[in-house]
Amino acid sequence: LPERLRTIVVHAMALASSSSSSSEYGTAEGMEDLTRHLSSLGRYGGSAFLVPMYGSGELSQMFCRSSAVHGGTYLLRRAALGVVAISGKGAAAGGIVLGPPDDIVRASRNIEAEDGGSEADDGPTGKTDAPGKVVRGRHVVVPRQYLRRDSTPHSPRRTVQRRISILKGPLIHDPNETDAEQRYVIIIPPQTAGIGNEGAIHGSAVDHSVEVSPAGYTVLHLTTTTTTTTTSSSAATATATAEEKGDPGDAGAAAAVLDRAARALLDRCGTGTEELWSASFGVELDDEGGDGADGKTDAAAAPRGLHPSRRPAPSVAVEGAFEEAERLFREICHGGDGDGEGEEPPEFLA
Repeated sequence: LPERLRTIVVHAMALASSSSSSSEYGTAEGMEDLTRHLSSLGRYGGSAFLVPMYGSGELSQMFCRSSAVHGGTYLLRRAALGVVAISGKGAAAGGIVLGPPDDIVRASRNIEAEDGGSEADDGPTGKTDAPGKVVRGRHVVVPRQYLRRDSTPHSPRRTVQRRISILKGPLIHDPNETDAEQRYVIIIPPQTAGIGNEGAIHGSAVDHSVEVSPAGYTVLHLTTTTTTTTTSSSAATATATAEEKGDPGDAGAAAAVLDRAARALLDRCGTGTEELWSASFGVELDDEGGDGADGKTDAAAAPRGLHPSRRPAPSVAVEGAFEEAERLFREICHGGDGDGEGEEPPEFLA
């Protein structure tokens, strides 16, 4: 196929992730993605997409409710400080701890003592209970980027760059409708002239019809994948630092790509729509492949019961999140040390 037609098929029909290029996109992967898109057409309306009411937070609530139905517990409004590792059990995860840094060590010793492995650590207050709350568990799922070792300075990193805009007026104007609802999926192919995007840019435009803004306003989300060079193990930190200091480096350049994309969309709408506010940020993307020296986690050295979760490349669909949830379920329940060995994932993951 000609390059232009191949780009349309890969990004507009197969809805490939933003990090995929038409030259590297395999036929089997493309057919699977294309079939998923076509089989979704007309299932719940005129398109292949569903948009949550009141924002994307409804997706995480769905997992929360499903977890509760299957016996799980969600801990809200408390940040996990660290993972409790019990050395007496062959480096096994014992739960998570919420509180000051010294609570992690003390909590580990107290759990070992309760299990008959060592003496309890009374701490500076003379009390056995650590000041921070310890949530015990045999399995702990942790985002992979929190377990990274420091990487080589100036090493390349793939990051997900996002931009959120609040617009006064519609982004896309339909001359046949006086009050058209703004619920659109936007795809900008890689290397678009005037934007200079390394990967595809995926976007969505939504308005009051899904309860995310007042009437007459539109919320525009843009997402892409870029390659940056940073001296930090956290791309999110590097991005924030660069923006605060006005650094024209990689992080600032990545944000500028989405700035140009937003400007191009506003120029094309021709409706006098005004951008009132915008914010950009980046987070590190987990690549598949080797562990260790390049800054990735060493899975073999992780305590038993600790399950790193990977962040999939951004896509119009959320299939990657469901696949990762199913992988973690099977790893916990079929990994040989899970209470639910032999169980199958819930129906929505099958």
